[in-house]
Amino acid sequence: MNILIVGDNSKLTNRQVEIVALNMANNLWKETPDINLEINFESQDDVKGFDGCCWYDADDKWPYKIWVRSSRKIDTQLSTLAHELVHVWQMHRGDINPMTTMIYNIKKYKHWQHEADDSYWDNPMEIEAFGRTPGLVARLYNTNPELKD
Repeated sequence: MNILIVGDNSKLTNRQVEIVALNMANNLWKETPDINLEINFESQDDVKGFDGCCWYDADDKWPYKIWVRSSRKIDTQLSTLAHELVHVWQMHRGDINPMTTMIYNIKKYKHWQHEADDSYWDNPMEIEAFGRTPGLVARLYNTNPELKD
């Protein structure tokens, strides 16, 4: 996995983010995937409703993209990164079409604000991501306890 880290993060170094992403990816894929992943950190406290998101841009050298709100505590950033990596895993394994899923979610969930209705929580994509996140973070802390807040 090739990782490009963009943006500012005063709580985690780029090397720590790379270790975290590789650790979590290896727990999901069981073998390091041959993908290009861009992880973008921005504070954007004016954006309400979520701490991160992911998407796919087929026209970019780094097609898999994750955005994480860097103003959050380390444990929130790590949980968000884990959750979004599950979605990247879902896209990579072909279980979801990244383009149609993003358009569907924007329409159904009012541009990611998750306030439309309870169906967000019933979405199988989200059930899997929320279900896998605690285990990914726990495994990370077992091997890298210095990352705990």
